[in-house]
Amino acid sequence: MYLQRCRRSRLRAADARWRAGQLAAEKQRDEVLRQVCEGWNRVQSMTDQIAITRQGLVAAEEAYSLALARKEFGVGVVLETIQAEQELTRLRGDLVRAVGDFNRAQCLVWRSVGGLGQHEGPLPKGSAQHPNAPPPPAPPAKTVR
Repeated sequence: MYLQRCRRSRLRAADARWRAGQLAAEKQRDEVLRQVCEGWNRVQSMTDQIAITRQGLVAAEEAYSLALARKEFGVGVVLETIQAEQELTRLRGDLVRAVGDFNRAQCLVWRSVGGLGQHEGPLPKGSAQHPNAPPPPAPPAKTVR
């Protein structure tokens, strides 16, 4: 009788551990799916942002060239040209930021599906090195004379 209760107890414990493992695996799948969906939505959003910024950049380039032409013909003022140039510069910076955000979003999607190796967490601040890249070469050895 005692042995049967012990055996049943062990079976229940084993069943509980198996169910806990199944639940953990399901939670992990849900987390990966969430990360992929969020990343994909971010990639799509940044794609749209890049397209919009490029359209604005084309318009700003046209405005700048018109302002230069007006200035050359003596119809426009210097301030108009400076403002057009500032807008053009701002939009170029916006485009660079949008492309950087797009690249980060793609990186997060690739990492969430296991495409970037075993690196855990975000890259250190200021580090542009891929987590699987070889370390930089050692400096040349000093020769002693």
